[in-house]
Amino acid sequence: MNKNLNDYILLRVENTRLLLLQEQMLRIAHIHDRHQVDNTIASNAEVLTSGIADGKPLFAALSETLTLLPHIPEGRYVQTTWQITPEIHWCWSEVRLLNQISIVKQPIPVSVRTPHMPVDGIVTLSDGTVALSCDSSNLLQYIISGEQ
Repeated sequence: MNKNLNDYILLRVENTRLLLLQEQMLRIAHIHDRHQVDNTIASNAEVLTSGIADGKPLFAALSETLTLLPHIPEGRYVQTTWQITPEIHWCWSEVRLLNQISIVKQPIPVSVRTPHMPVDGIVTLSDGTVALSCDSSNLLQYIISGEQ
């Protein structure tokens, strides 16, 4: 078990919750202009990769299984940008800041682990919320590769 005391951010996609270090985030904001979002979507890995390479601002959303969606679902009203890809605005159902918390990562069971899975553990927070611990770089590589 790996125990840490740090600042984290909890990102929710419907019933899936991801736990990342806050230092990996650049910005958190509400989505105010839905029309702008709908016209600048990274609808697939190729568009996402091109947007990153060109520095073109794009919006992106993940499914519960961490695949890139071709649209931004209703109910995604919070966006984050990551240090590694400041041009991509990731859209979430909910974002929570968790300051100076201690976590214990439980290993991912072998029966559900995939070779390219970006998740490095399962965390149960003090309020009972279960989240998947991951790193933004690993998550981005997983999304771009399309390997499930």
